[in-house]
Amino acid sequence: ERYDLACRFFRRSPYASVITALHGDGTELAGALPGPWDFVFLDGPKGQYVRQLRQLLPKLLPGAIVAADNIDYHDMFYLEGTLPHKHRTAVTRLREFMDLVGDRSRFETVFFENGDGMTVSQWKG
Repeated sequence: ERYDLACRFFRRSPYASVITALHGDGTELAGALPGPWDFVFLDGPKGQYVRQLRQLLPKLLPGAIVAADNIDYHDMFYLEGTLPHKHRTAVTRLREFMDLVGDRSRFETVFFENGDGMTVSQWKG
């Protein structure tokens, strides 16, 4: 339903002819798509963001934007100590993702803390 809504907005955009909206398993798509990409929006299983981004890195154009939604992960991203077992892997991998996009030699990243958090990163190539 959200994908269909997004596509309706894309079609109304002056950039409709250059937007490719994809719906499916992000990890499978990231590995199978040839690229090059100038914008990627990650919004799926949070524990897969770092894996997906690593697959996409060789396919990103210099200056590409990578936006990732829900980084705060229900306020668990900042928890110290023992994480709830159910969320431990996702939060650990989100932290790996943040380390990757936080590497200033590779990315320029802004973290928006409103809502459930979002990063917008520019790939330095």
